[in-house]
Amino acid sequence: MSVTTKELWKATERPASEQQQHPADDDYAPPVSSVKLPSRGLVYPLESPLYRCESLDIKAVTAKEENILASTTLIKKGVVLTELMRACLTNRLIDPDSMLVGDRNAVLVSIRVSAYGPRYEANVTCPECGEAQDHDFDLSRLTLKTLDVEPSGGPGSNEFEFKLPSSGKVVGFRLMDGVSVNKLERDMEAIRKKTGREQGVTMRLMSQVCRLQGVADAKNLPRALENLPALDAKALRAYMDKMAPGVDMEQEFECVSCGKNQEVEIPIGTGFFWPSAD
Repeated sequence: MSVTTKELWKATERPASEQQQHPADDDYAPPVSSVKLPSRGLVYPLESPLYRCESLDIKAVTAKEENILASTTLIKKGVVLTELMRACLTNRLIDPDSMLVGDRNAVLVSIRVSAYGPRYEANVTCPECGEAQDHDFDLSRLTLKTLDVEPSGGPGSNEFEFKLPSSGKVVGFRLMDGVSVNKLERDMEAIRKKTGREQGVTMRLMSQVCRLQGVADAKNLPRALENLPALDAKALRAYMDKMAPGVDMEQEFECVSCGKNQEVEIPIGTGFFWPSAD
């Protein structure tokens, strides 16, 4: 049974007597709550503070954290949300960039709901008619998708296996974390500037796939992935998306222009933490 973020938040709020003081706060201890990690900590190295960690404590957003959100320098560098997480996590040993994308999203959604409530107004482009419009989303209705597959590489391993339907070969892949996502975005931008072409499909495979049956030399892996049968590549991407833990960011949207009712993905950006004042 799926768990909504509203149910998750209510179930894990700490009573005042159990709330901890954030290390950065000397005179005032903001409320601290726990958020469940969709990965259940299964993919992190044994020495990591995230190994087998099923939940993390986060402190409430204060004026100091709003200074982070307003920093043009951090926004330009593309690290504003990472720095917000770093400020709100009570465990200072955790590097937000080392966290899986799904775990990061779960923490960010919980930080946002605790700070400003579940209502989120965002500008959405209708997939049916292309009209852009503002729409109210209810973040309390989002559901967590937990990791239900054990890593193939054993405890503390971020490696999973999938058998390709066309070639029958077994491929090993990793779930993406903040570091790998940032590298992928930089590499894609560099290729785009150099060639003017988009290579997101193959570059994503190169970022996640760590081995392919029949390819002994890692240097030959990129070329082998480029030459994967389309059926295999599509099936692999679908499987990686399906089993990856995280927050289901899709929610119902009814277009005011064409009347089409469909699911759309809720965007997460800097504006996610600046709700309208009305």
